[in-house]
Amino acid sequence: MANTYFPHHTTYWPDRPGVTVLGYFFEDKYVNQNYVNLDILPGYRFNSDWLIYGRAGLSFSDILFNQPANAAAGLSSHSNTYPVIGGRFGTGINYQINEHIGAGIDYFYSYIPQTDSSAVNCYNVQTLSSHYNYVGFSLFYTL
Repeated sequence: MANTYFPHHTTYWPDRPGVTVLGYFFEDKYVNQNYVNLDILPGYRFNSDWLIYGRAGLSFSDILFNQPANAAAGLSSHSNTYPVIGGRFGTGINYQINEHIGAGIDYFYSYIPQTDSSAVNCYNVQTLSSHYNYVGFSLFYTL
């Protein structure tokens, strides 16, 4: 199954102390933009109304690292974007309410492996590892 999940996840690190530029603080921003997911969903129908399934898949995303300019430290703005492939694992259950309408609950855990980012003139490397949990409820219509 191919699907998309366009919302992004943003993390700010305010007042991060400098490493080689001591005495100055920075505000770093990390954005995880998910584009396409490829999942397999093996399932078991234990009667005509109930289906339980597992999920295993890949997530294709971009990680953006941004460090705005800091005039006091004499540094310019810096951004890096890294394409990454992560994993998704989960489970779900669907119930067929009538011939055409059903409802389901879906859970998955998604992770992005560690990505190293560095900012110009700072001589330091930030290591980012991203993961999140998702729980969703759905209503569906079948023909």
